[in-house]
Amino acid sequence: MATIITLDPAKFREMFPVFGCPNVYSNDYIQLRWDIATCFVSDVDCGHLSGACRENALLYVTAHVIQLENAANGVAGNNPAAQAGVISSATIDKVSVTVQVPPGSDKSKFSWWLSQTPFGQMALALLSAKAVGGLYIGGLPERRGFRRVGGGFGNG
Repeated sequence: MATIITLDPAKFREMFPVFGCPNVYSNDYIQLRWDIATCFVSDVDCGHLSGACRENALLYVTAHVIQLENAANGVAGNNPAAQAGVISSATIDKVSVTVQVPPGSDKSKFSWWLSQTPFGQMALALLSAKAVGGLYIGGLPERRGFRRVGGGFGNG
């Protein structure tokens, strides 16, 4: 049976001091955001992303969710990363900021969503590094190549 990774609020506060105030970010508040993060990254400790790497990915996605929520609520505080969205251009005189439009493909939408905060960017980097390559599961050896076991081509 696989192990389930659980939230350690003390570790979360140590990793992300910007969310360290227990009066603003209670353990229950962080736990609810952790539960949302587990919808994006499984809390089951298995596969290529396991142990501390999976726990860190979950912590980064949790911080990402909190940061996006803060930005949506207009709560910046002393956090310079509070602005959500990927800025594609900015002008100073007569203030103008252009935010990048989400991509069209479903695969890149998750990456775009994660790239909106520094915490999400770290999660994306961690997930990308651990998700390299494919996975082959059993079957006949000829399914891995172009020729059949005897060396010939053909369907029958």
